[in-house]
Amino acid sequence: MQKMKTFGLLALGAALALPAFGQEAAPGRRTRPGGEGAREGRERPAWAGREGGPNLEEMRQQWQARRNQQIREQLQATDEEWTVIEPLINRVNAVRQQGAMQAMARRARARTAEGGDAAPWGGDEQGVDEATALRQLLADAGATPETIAERLTALREARAKQAEELKKAREELRAVLTLRQEAQLVLNGTLD
Repeated sequence: MQKMKTFGLLALGAALALPAFGQEAAPGRRTRPGGEGAREGRERPAWAGREGGPNLEEMRQQWQARRNQQIREQLQATDEEWTVIEPLINRVNAVRQQGAMQAMARRARARTAEGGDAAPWGGDEQGVDEATALRQLLADAGATPETIAERLTALREARAKQAEELKKAREELRAVLTLRQEAQLVLNGTLD
């Protein structure tokens, strides 16, 4: 009896799997060509392998537009209200994103300093440069306490400046909202 159940399950699994073996890739998609890391029949997007890949800026803008539409619906903002609110929300999000990018760059540079892969972006941001300078100074066994204190102060000031920019952007947004709208933006993380 047990052998019959096992055989029946195996037969059912084989019957379900057989049609999948003969199928081709879906329209608009292609399978990865052979080569290092390629597996036969594994699909990947049509843009993969093309020069340049997807347009990331266009994708970011589309995502931002969808996100703003969701926020507008949550806030139940009229057209008139939205023309005032949307730029302020975008400013808060830009400042928040800048802080997140600085944090990612700090982690990437720390990894690079420890012998990891190089960071994939430059470090123009003041906070990132200050963190890198402090990290390099700490790697020097002969660094004086005065220079360490100086670099530490510069890093704290850069981070405080970024936090102040975010606080100001949030206050400007909060000033034009109803209490209900403010509560919605606190719930979704735009405001604190």
